Amino acid sequence: MTTVQEVELVMLFLIEEDFADYPDLIEVAQRWLRNDEIKTKLVLAHNDSLKDFEGLEEEGPSIEENISYFIEHPFLLGDTISMVGIKEFAEMIGWDKARLSTKFSRQQSGKKVRPRLPEPVQILASTPLWTKAQVSNFKRRLKSESK
Repeated sequence: MTTVQEVELVMLFLIEEDFADYPDLIEVAQRWLRNDEIKTKLVLAHNDSLKDFEGLEEEGPSIEENISYFIEHPFLLGDTISMVGIKEFAEMIGWDKARLSTKFSRQQSGKKVRPRLPEPVQILASTPLWTKAQVSNFKRRLKSESK
């Protein structure tokens, strides 16, 4: 069984090693290190995922894989602070809101757009929501394609 202390050590490792180039993921992990409720949810989620593999020859996901997955998808644990709408998305990538909104509408209507926007994790009252990690990854793709 995984403990809160193990979760904390893994999160510190991920911050130092795996997330070095991803400031938005570091922000989530650092915030979660100060949140006992989230750390408990991570313990429960990891232990539950291992139960799915009991009695099977295949090993379940590592604690690093599980925690990394949840940090990249924080809304799954109820963390909505890491969510952004069209306005924030546009600001983060240096576009105006109208440009991003038009691109999103074209993509949703089935038109080809380059590069494709990430799929929103949620749409509330016709407002798409993405995680900050999705926006950071998209911004990196934009930079690499413009070189």
